[in-house]
Amino acid sequence: MLLLAHEQDDLELSYSFLPEHWGHGYAREACAAVLDRGFTNIPGTERIVAVTQAANGRSARLLQVLDMVKIDEFIRFDALQVMYAACR
Repeated sequence: MLLLAHEQDDLELSYSFLPEHWGHGYAREACAAVLDRGFTNIPGTERIVAVTQAANGRSARLLQVLDMVKIDEFIRFDALQVMYAACR
């Protein structure tokens, strides 16, 4: 789990969890901590984005639980992608 520079001058939350760790709340807890740290410790951070495939319902629900809001849809890697954002 990390924050990366995104192509639109935002930070991007990126994460990957092995299936055996799904459903335990680890992603929610870790992503919330990374978002908080990004907003708190990186000066000038007003928005952090995250992108997931539209077909990945679990990831979309995670981002929604983190109070991220859907802001864009686009095709990349031959699949519909959805971008979410958290703002402070």
